[in-house]
Amino acid sequence: MNSVIELSNNYRNELKEYLEQWKIDNENEIVKPSWMSDTYKKGELLRHVIAHEIHHIGQLSIWARELGITQISTDFIGRDIEMKVKNL
Repeated sequence: MNSVIELSNNYRNELKEYLEQWKIDNENEIVKPSWMSDTYKKGELLRHVIAHEIHHIGQLSIWARELGITQISTDFIGRDIEMKVKNL
């Protein structure tokens, strides 16, 4: 379990650093992942990451309910996410 938390914290810090440096000029920059033949716009990829994160929050909530564990809220409103990210 500690390795999962450590991995999450490392990715969270990496993503936070990336987002803090984000500029509107990055929106249409082209990226070609080394393992793919297609290219993508950075803004498109950023929105994909956000949608994917929301998907996983929903999955965890459903699994918790199925296991009889208290579900986490899937609602971002009222969770003070911005303040929590600033305090990382």
